[in-house]
Amino acid sequence: MISPSDHGILHVRSTRGLYTKDEVALILRIEPRTVDKWRLEGRLKGVHLGPKVIRYEATEVERFIAESKGADDAS
Repeated sequence: MISPSDHGILHVRSTRGLYTKDEVALILRIEPRTVDKWRLEGRLKGVHLGPKVIRYEATEVERFIAESKGADDAS
């Protein structure tokens, strides 16, 4: 479920802490194809639930955001 919050930030509530590629893209404000690219590069880890079903754990998305912020701070 996607809902607006204060300051124009989107919050996505996921069932069982798993997000789809489109939900991750909304959270990160990127294109869904970039989520695929980063997964293939190993920057963002996906969970394979089936041959064509990939989900992203909320904790993994949070880790990615925290590491990205850290990289920005180091620049």
